[in-house]
Amino acid sequence: MQGNMPDGSFSADELARLEASGIIEMIQPGTAAAAAFDQQMADELEAADAELLALEGPDAFTSARMLRQTALTAELDPERVGYAFAAWCRLRGWERSDLAAHLGVTIDQLAAMAVERRADPGYPLDAGVPQHDLAERFGADPSRLAVLLLGPDPIEER
Repeated sequence: MQGNMPDGSFSADELARLEASGIIEMIQPGTAAAAAFDQQMADELEAADAELLALEGPDAFTSARMLRQTALTAELDPERVGYAFAAWCRLRGWERSDLAAHLGVTIDQLAAMAVERRADPGYPLDAGVPQHDLAERFGADPSRLAVLLLGPDPIEER
């Protein structure tokens, strides 16, 4: 669907018209409606994963398995948090579970953080993905995460 603006985007008036006509539904982040939508999506994903497991057994490619695979790929990309995680683990001889425990998160939370983009080192901390926001969103220890992400690159310390 092409928007009504010259660049193909939608004006606020056009979005309001589309919503009023029932073509789209807009939900503002941070509202009760957004929380309900997020919960509905999580429930549907859980049901789909359960169905996959029932059909395909323990090797099913569930959403959790896909997240962990994506996190492994992120470990190879210097622009992703997973790259810093992998370097930290290599330097200390840690497993991912050791790092998750150090940060106070689950292994799945660690995987979800790993796919996030790293903040650009040349910009202020409030540019890109703020480290405090990342810690807050995933429940990680903010000071430990900051040391890990903002400290010297563990690979360069060798």
